[in-house]
Amino acid sequence: LATAGLALFLCLVGISPVFPPFARLIYVLTMLVLAGATGGMMMVPLGSFFQTRPPPEKRGRVIAVSWFAWSVGILVGSGLYIPLEKYLESTTVFILMGILTLLVAFFMALVFSCRKPGRAS
Repeated sequence: LATAGLALFLCLVGISPVFPPFARLIYVLTMLVLAGATGGMMMVPLGSFFQTRPPPEKRGRVIAVSWFAWSVGILVGSGLYIPLEKYLESTTVFILMGILTLLVAFFMALVFSCRKPGRAS
């Protein structure tokens, strides 16, 4: 749900041009704060999960891989934003990133729902 909230607030940044100029900045900042809050509601439990769930002998490796994956995700996101921003309005890019976030979340939900509980990988 937090990922869906993040995607929603990113998409809502994209409709900021419909607001009058004096309200646009407040609206965009509010949507970005809400996107950050929902992103935190997703990342903090994930971070705790990765720190407590693995057995002690694998814990460091799991934490390192999770931080590496988060860093790669940030790099990929910025790597997508920079070329898209050259050809599209920034509001459109926010909508696309929100849709991409929702698609990835849906894919991950499918992947994890196919796994049997208690099965170690």
